[in-house]
Amino acid sequence: MATRKNPPCFICNSEPCTCKRLYNPAQVIKTPNPIPLNQPPYDSILLEAEGLVHGDRNADYGHPLDDFTRTAKMWSAILRVEVTPEQVGLCMMTVKISRECNHPKRDNMTDAAGYAETVEWCKNERQRRDSFLPPQAPIEDSPAPLHNPDAIIKPII
Repeated sequence: MATRKNPPCFICNSEPCTCKRLYNPAQVIKTPNPIPLNQPPYDSILLEAEGLVHGDRNADYGHPLDDFTRTAKMWSAILRVEVTPEQVGLCMMTVKISRECNHPKRDNMTDAAGYAETVEWCKNERQRRDSFLPPQAPIEDSPAPLHNPDAIIKPII
């Protein structure tokens, strides 16, 4: 019986790996069963991602710009550096890529494609809001709507 040879490391391109960063040649390489084309769940990862991103998620979480803005504020507080909504989407893509490097799975690539789409939505929505809306009064002078991620909640005394 022939022994299965590991492919070269995708970082240092050597076999066995010399960089030992992300690729462990001792790991068993598993090839997921491919989903035949023209069969459920979808024809391609991109079509599946499109169905997810353009589906009920907006109703559940709001526009990605608003959702990622809330997440960016939380990450900014934890990391003590400013994080933008677009960076949230990019970082979520890297989570999926990291998972794909560890254990290839269709869901990882589908979600990475979906996050790429939502980053684009954030950019477009920010541009739309900046160009079509009049400048807002400072937050402390205006009422705080519930959907506004920049709203400051003031205690009632």
